[in-house]
Amino acid sequence: MGWGLWLVSGQVPMVVGVDPVAGSVVSNLTAVTVSFSGPVSGVRAEDLILNGSWGTNLNGSGSVYTF
Repeated sequence: MGWGLWLVSGQVPMVVGVDPVAGSVVSNLTAVTVSFSGPVSGVRAEDLILNGSWGTNLNGSGSVYTF
């Protein structure tokens, strides 16, 4: 299955932040937080990929999600 975003504001949301930032050296990565430019819905853990693996334990709503 593919993924989709449902527009709440009429503008396409974009990723505006990721923590930790790309290229960071992290000895024990426990979570990644993704911030969008506006609210999104319908986000699933498997929509978010890190080093070729699907995300797990997705939490969040609106414009900020952590997996």
